[in-house]
Amino acid sequence: MDGKYETIIPGDLLIYPPDQPYELNVQPRSAPESGAVQPVGDYFLAGNGEWLDSWWNNKGLPTKTNIGFDDTVLTLWKHIISEKKKVMQNHEEIMDYLLRTLCLTLEQVIQIKQRAKGADTAYKIKLFIENHAHESLSLDRISASVGLSVSRCS
Repeated sequence: MDGKYETIIPGDLLIYPPDQPYELNVQPRSAPESGAVQPVGDYFLAGNGEWLDSWWNNKGLPTKTNIGFDDTVLTLWKHIISEKKKVMQNHEEIMDYLLRTLCLTLEQVIQIKQRAKGADTAYKIKLFIENHAHESLSLDRISASVGLSVSRCS
């Protein structure tokens, strides 16, 4: 963006104003264990309206934040996609409220991530467990997420 390159990683959320041009070059990644190429994608959402304009202008959100794979955000995103796929049943009111819910949820997730930056280790562990509760968890993964040894983490 603006002639500058920046590396992004899985879980990064990029928020740009609609009139900000950007180019995304995606390099497929290989999974270390299997060597298989992992799929990558660029998902974007554009909207308009008085509420969205007011929300955008009053929040001052960072352009890049790593939010990980937040279950609530992913569920809302899937719901929006599902509603858009419904031919002849695309209810504007539902889409309006889903977009508002997504915006407010993103704002909340970003605030939590920003608070966690200066947080103590116990809080960071709690956040990691909450954000990965849908996955198989191990003490190895949890301790690695906060940079502790397994014995220290336990």
